[in-house]
Amino acid sequence: MKSELIYPAAGMLQATQLSIQLASLGYCDTALLDSQLNSLFVFNPTKTIEIYGNNELNLHLGLIYLKKILLNPWKQWNRPIRSIVDSFFKVAKYILQSTPVQKKLLSQLEKIKEQINYFGSIDHPLIFNNLADIYVELSAQLNLNLKIFGQQKFLQNQEILNKIRVCLLMGIRSAVIWKQLGGQFFSLFLYREHISHKINHLFKNK
Repeated sequence: MKSELIYPAAGMLQATQLSIQLASLGYCDTALLDSQLNSLFVFNPTKTIEIYGNNELNLHLGLIYLKKILLNPWKQWNRPIRSIVDSFFKVAKYILQSTPVQKKLLSQLEKIKEQINYFGSIDHPLIFNNLADIYVELSAQLNLNLKIFGQQKFLQNQEILNKIRVCLLMGIRSAVIWKQLGGQFFSLFLYREHISHKINHLFKNK
């Protein structure tokens, strides 16, 4: 298994955890959200970790949860998590099989990157709104019926809902990377001891 597959795996799980935090609590770790948000705008990386800001700690939450899943899959790899990750894979497959979809997505993200430069901030509400629209468009094309469980007062708050959708879009980005690297999810469990050791090593050296 390619060691760099750890990063998109952690990216998917971190995006999942952030979306669940937002739906359940109304907030999430903004530093992790902002750092992973940048992964949507790295178009030509020379290595995988560049997509995540050249820093494994930007995937801290995802790496921790990946280790938990590998150590205790029956408890941690539950249905809500699986359904979200499965939706990432479904959309990623759709994107990778369609050149027109890829071109349109790239054009949309390039325009939003220009908006980020204009506003001078990646956290501007309009940025989240426009990214959320991309997620809504992609999910509509596939008739996704993904349900994120949380408190209705947060799920009905448009600003929070936009952030949840952006987190899901970040997860799709990581799923695309995973598929481009030839990842197979069962291999995570096959090499769980190696991966757990790798994660411990990453944190030890930071």
